[in-house]
Amino acid sequence: MGVDIKTAVRTALDFVGDMYSENEDLRDPTLEEVELSEDGTRWEVSVCLGREERTSTMSVVAGGVTPRQRKVLEIDVESGAVLSMKAQAH
Repeated sequence: MGVDIKTAVRTALDFVGDMYSENEDLRDPTLEEVELSEDGTRWEVSVCLGREERTSTMSVVAGGVTPRQRKVLEIDVESGAVLSMKAQAH
């Protein structure tokens, strides 16, 4: 196996950061799950990220929560290349 689990996670977090750095304000990207595909060829890494949103003081006091998005990245086990990134319902 070419890419270990730690490298796959680091690759996924770096990729998500690079993809959204210039377009959107991200907050607190976190690792959710990591799994090796059944055929052993891909790491499936789930990353949860928040988006900065302007919320009123009242919505915060009333329990308003910043929406979070979940992205699932497939990373090739041999090369470490990101093969895909998909949104997933959280």
